[in-house]
Amino acid sequence: MITTLQPLRYPVFRNMWLANLAAHFGTMIQAVGAAWLMTLLTDSAQMVALVQSSTTIPILLLALFAGAAADTFDRRLVMLSAQCMMLAVSAVLTLLSAFGHVTPFTLLGLTFLIGAGTAINSPTWQASLRDQVPVSLLSSAIALNSIGFNLARSLGPAIGGMVMAGIGPTGNFFLNTLSYTALIFVLLNWRPVFNRDDTVKGIRHSIALGVDYAWREPAIRRTLVRSSLFGLMSSSIWALAPLVAKDILHGGQLTFGLLLGALGVGSIAGAIIADEMRRRLTLQNVFTIGSLGFALGMAGIMSFRVLSLALPFALLAGACWVGSLSTINIAIQSYVPQRLVGRCIATYYMFAFGGVSLGSYIWGLVADMSGLKTSVYVSAVLLIAVTLLGLRFPVPEASQKAAPIR
Repeated sequence: MITTLQPLRYPVFRNMWLANLAAHFGTMIQAVGAAWLMTLLTDSAQMVALVQSSTTIPILLLALFAGAAADTFDRRLVMLSAQCMMLAVSAVLTLLSAFGHVTPFTLLGLTFLIGAGTAINSPTWQASLRDQVPVSLLSSAIALNSIGFNLARSLGPAIGGMVMAGIGPTGNFFLNTLSYTALIFVLLNWRPVFNRDDTVKGIRHSIALGVDYAWREPAIRRTLVRSSLFGLMSSSIWALAPLVAKDILHGGQLTFGLLLGALGVGSIAGAIIADEMRRRLTLQNVFTIGSLGFALGMAGIMSFRVLSLALPFALLAGACWVGSLSTINIAIQSYVPQRLVGRCIATYYMFAFGGVSLGSYIWGLVADMSGLKTSVYVSAVLLIAVTLLGLRFPVPEASQKAAPIR
C-alpha cells in the first residue's frame, strides 16, 4: 500500500489525481441525476436504459480517435479542450433543468456530449501518466487512478441520491459543472514537454494500424469478441438500475444511489480480490469466475423486494464486474507489442462498451415488452451461456509471447 501511494509525492501527479477525483465524483453524481430525471420524464424503460447508452456510445464511436490523438497531439491541450466542452454542456443542462425545459431527447443529447468529452479525456489522461511520474512508479500511478475512479463510483451515487432527495436533479448537474473547474485550473498551470512521435503518419494511419493488428491476431480477436459479449449481456442491471430501485425495491432517489453505491464498493473490493486471484489462477479462470459471479449478482438483486437483502448481491455484482473487465484489460496489455498497446486497448474499449451500449437498448426494449424482471433474468442466463461456451476460446495469458508485428 505504501508503494501504491508513492506517486502522490510528485506535485503534478497529486494535483492531477485530486482534480480527476473531483471530476469522477461529478460524473457519478450527474449520471444518477440524469437517470432518475428520465424516470420522471417518461414511463418508458427503453428511454431510461438509453441514458446508459448515451454515456457509453461515445466510447464506441471515439475510442480509436482518442487513442490515436493521445499519441499525436499535445495531451494537455486535448484534455483541456475536453474538460472545457464538458463544463459548457453541463452548465447548459443545469440551466435547462432549473427552468424545467429538459425533454427526454434533450437529456439524451446532452449526456451524449458529456460522454464524448469523457471518451476523449480518459485515454489521454492514461497516456499522460508517463509525463507525471517516473516509469518505475507507472504501475502504482495506474493503480491509484483505478482506486480514485472506483471510490467515486462507490460514494458518488449515494451522494447523488442525497442531493436529489434534498434539491432535485438540478443540484446534481450543478455539482458536476463545478467539478470540471479543478482539473481545468490544474491543466492551465501544467507545462509538460510534448515530444511528437515522428513514426506516426497521421490519425487515420495510426488508427488503421492498431485496428488491423487487433483484429488480425487470433488471441486478441477472440478476446475482443468475449469482452463485447460480456458487455452486451451484463449491461441490463446498469441500464435498468433506476427502475430496479423504483419498481422492484420500491424506493426513491436514495435507494437508487445506495444500490449504485453498493455496486461501486463491490468494484473496489473486486479490484483487490481479482489481483490476488490472478496470482494463483489463469486469466481465463478469473474471467470465468467473474462472469458467472456477475450473473448470480444480477439474479440476486432482482429476487428481493428489500434493499438490505439486495445489497449483498449488488456488492457481488460490482466485484465481479471490475474483476472481469480488468482481467480482459490485463490480458490484452500483456500480450500485444508495447507500441500498439494504446490502440489495442482503445479497440477493447470500443468492443466492450459497444456491447454495453447495444445491450442497454436491447434490455430496455425487452423490459418494455416482457417486464423488468424478465429482461434482467434473461440477460443473466445468456451471460452464463456465453461464459461457458467461451471456455473453448480462452483469453491469452500474461506468460504468452507477444505476437510479432507484420
